[in-house]
Amino acid sequence: MKKIYIPEFMLVLKYINDIPNISLIDIQKGLGITYAHIHSIKKNLVDKGWIEFNKPRGKFTKSTSVVTEKGKKISDAVENLLIAMEVVEIKDILRGSRKNKKKEEEYDISIKDIEVKEHGN
Repeated sequence: MKKIYIPEFMLVLKYINDIPNISLIDIQKGLGITYAHIHSIKKNLVDKGWIEFNKPRGKFTKSTSVVTEKGKKISDAVENLLIAMEVVEIKDILRGSRKNKKKEEEYDISIKDIEVKEHGN
């Protein structure tokens, strides 16, 4: 059965809405989308007025994002879409996950496929 994928910007927006003050690094770790792609999405979401980006003054503090009222309406629509699609795990509908699963299947081996040799033989 073929999957239908939701654009990453919608999922990033929902993720930011679900976890207030989340950093881009935490979004990247949570969704598995590259940092560069998330950074580009963040810029577009800020330009549209859907999120506000808070850059701290401290050298070692993480920047965070917060969804605006306008962005909350979009995020709520994404939430309703995910419910209607009966999505359990967001990572399952990301485009990248399709490629990752294929790679895992291509290189899937079990321990019985490996011949163990003693050192020195």
